[in-house]
Amino acid sequence: MIKETLEEIRAVEVLRRACFEGEDVVSAGARAEEIFTGTPIDDRSLELRSKCFHVGDDLFKTIGAQLSVSRHHAISWDRDAFLDSIDMPLNNRAWLLGQIADLSSCRNENDRRAALFRIVDRDHPGRGGFYDAFFRHDARMRLDLSDAWNADPGGRRRS
Repeated sequence: MIKETLEEIRAVEVLRRACFEGEDVVSAGARAEEIFTGTPIDDRSLELRSKCFHVGDDLFKTIGAQLSVSRHHAISWDRDAFLDSIDMPLNNRAWLLGQIADLSSCRNENDRRAALFRIVDRDHPGRGGFYDAFFRHDARMRLDLSDAWNADPGGRRRS
């Protein structure tokens, strides 16, 4: 996850520089794409991935745990068959690559630059607003968790 987070930060920084320093938007988009596609998977990640599959296979053999649709006959990858999604990126890669691809449909460089600004500034909602990413500590601080679960298990008092 750390590697993927750093990739996203680097790619957005490339796009941000193009947005504010007047660089060609299409060239910046191509460089951002290269950041996502050019980083090889390190040996440690491959080793951990392999261990996950071995443990999953052992759990299937010993207790029938179905951690994969194709290997263990699970119903669906989103019902605890996490091995089928083990290679999904843990960042906004797919969204960013889609947005970069959409830049080519803009009529001219000014439109591309305006679209690029919306991409790099998407988590700044403007004056008086805030953008929440719940993995960040400062975002969790805005949650009202004052009621204990046993007093309000359905979360109705917080709505």
